[in-house]
Amino acid sequence: MQLKFAVQNQRIARTDTEKPVAGSVGYLTAAFTFTVDWNDLIKTAVFRAGSDTPYEVQLDANDECDVATQAIAPGTMYVSVRGDSVSGDTVLITTMAYPVQVYSAGASSGQTPEAPTPNV
Repeated sequence: MQLKFAVQNQRIARTDTEKPVAGSVGYLTAAFTFTVDWNDLIKTAVFRAGSDTPYEVQLDANDECDVATQAIAPGTMYVSVRGDSVSGDTVLITTMAYPVQVYSAGASSGQTPEAPTPNV
């Protein structure tokens, strides 16, 4: 599943309607489109679950990346992007953090399901 974002200057907005679920590993990706002011920058997505630690993932040549597994937790995940100069100078552009609702998983690993309720 892919979350899609449009970045215009320092604003970020979500453009898809997917509903990510907590506990996904190696499944959730993010794709970004940028305005020209982001050209020639090294772009890094920043994912954060609630107020927890930010996890950074550099975007590939198609402006896509895997979503950091550690940030895919029930509740709100925040997504932002940072653009750094190729020469390694200071950060040139950052976006606001965009909230993404992450839904609780319907399945749990390591638990045996109870027998179904008998019909009346």
